[in-house]
Amino acid sequence: EEMGLVNRVFPATEFDASVDAFTAELADRPPSALTLSKRLLYGLDDLSFEEGIARGAEVNAIARLTEACRERVRRFLEGKER
Repeated sequence: EEMGLVNRVFPATEFDASVDAFTAELADRPPSALTLSKRLLYGLDDLSFEEGIARGAEVNAIARLTEACRERVRRFLEGKER
């Protein structure tokens, strides 16, 4: 964790439950959002910082056009979590 290679550390007794919670959260995400995120991350290696920020903004704009995003925003505005 100190080296920045991981962002969470769990005691062994909580590990399985934490993995289950994390994977359930991922499974609840719209597939289109996960696909866009993965494509963005895979393409960042060859970009400068500024290019990466610009590419992230482009992907964000594309994501906002999806029905899944519009539905999540609608639910949020109605006070529903998901």
